[in-house]
Amino acid sequence: MFGLPFHPLFIHIPLGIAIVVPFIALGQTIAIWRKWVPPRVWIAVIALLAALLVSCFIAENSGDAEEQKVVKFVRQELIEQHAEAADLFTTAAGVTLGFAIAAWVAVNWAPLFARKKDPGKLPQLTARLGSILRIATVVLTFLMLAQGMQTGHRGGLLVYTYGACRAYLPASSIEIRQGTRVIDAGVRPNEK
Repeated sequence: MFGLPFHPLFIHIPLGIAIVVPFIALGQTIAIWRKWVPPRVWIAVIALLAALLVSCFIAENSGDAEEQKVVKFVRQELIEQHAEAADLFTTAAGVTLGFAIAAWVAVNWAPLFARKKDPGKLPQLTARLGSILRIATVVLTFLMLAQGMQTGHRGGLLVYTYGACRAYLPASSIEIRQGTRVIDAGVRPNEK
């Protein structure tokens, strides 16, 4: 697509979502706690985390598909380190989504099952549980962001330090020095 490998076109989507979702989750947690908005608005955090998880799967699968081409230029262990970081990022996204869903269910569905004899007790408990789960979700979103940044950093090292981009460059346009760096073979200043 557009003359580029598929993986770089999609890896920025989960990273972009991972950057904004902790702040949205934190803002909504505060707004719900202060009773500025009803707890049902938490569904926006769930939607963002679901989009993040789907985009993680797409990015991971596209990376797996490109691995065979890149492994000719970069050591397998470096690619595996990036892939393992991506697996952990995807797992973190799934766990965080689970906590976000649990927070929403605790507040929005559990009160429906309250007993008629004591209707006030269950909603209080579920509201407290929902708050705890929302706070846990916020913490997890920041940890997930850190893992996403680590994954992106490892991917950047593959491309910019170890020369994974050589897999997609025409052979006539690169010169390889010391087997790891990519240097433009065009005319350099002070060279004739």
